[in-house]
Amino acid sequence: MYGSRSATLRFDPEGRIEAVAAQWWFDDFYSASALAGLDRNGDGTYTTKELAPLRDEMWSAFPEQGYCTVVTADGKSARYGHGIKMALSVDGTFLKLDMVLPLATTLDPRSSRVELRTLDVTYYVAMDLVPDDPVHLDGAVPSGCRAVIEQPQDDDEQTTLSDNLASNKDLARTYAMNAATAIRIACS
Repeated sequence: MYGSRSATLRFDPEGRIEAVAAQWWFDDFYSASALAGLDRNGDGTYTTKELAPLRDEMWSAFPEQGYCTVVTADGKSARYGHGIKMALSVDGTFLKLDMVLPLATTLDPRSSRVELRTLDVTYYVAMDLVPDDPVHLDGAVPSGCRAVIEQPQDDDEQTTLSDNLASNKDLARTYAMNAATAIRIACS
């Protein structure tokens, strides 16, 4: 499966990041497969009710995977709070997922290095940023703060895919974090 994504970091009135809103568009193959049989009335459109079984499946699987979205402050993973929202829709022929992930504790990018990565430690899903305007900052963004996209660096020392990597969740997560594009909030 392949997905494109965009992200919005939401700031509270004090200039701290309080939530991440993400949009994913799944590739045509996965979209067709996931949507097969869900258009119960055969009208070519998908209602919220028709998409509910797929949404419920994702809703139950995503928490274990951290919603495939990792926010860190100075290298430490932030936790998500209450009020997580997830909605599915169909955009043309593509399945689209919208998520809002409130943080349990706000993060101040002026005093810590805040980064966002989208990744799947199972390597089942490849995720790229949409090519045009992939990152948005919303709310009371502090003056001098901006989003910087950092591509992963090639590392000859990096772990290669192996049975050991596939069976060790911590090692797989580290590998996936190093291989994922980072969105860093830089403040001057």
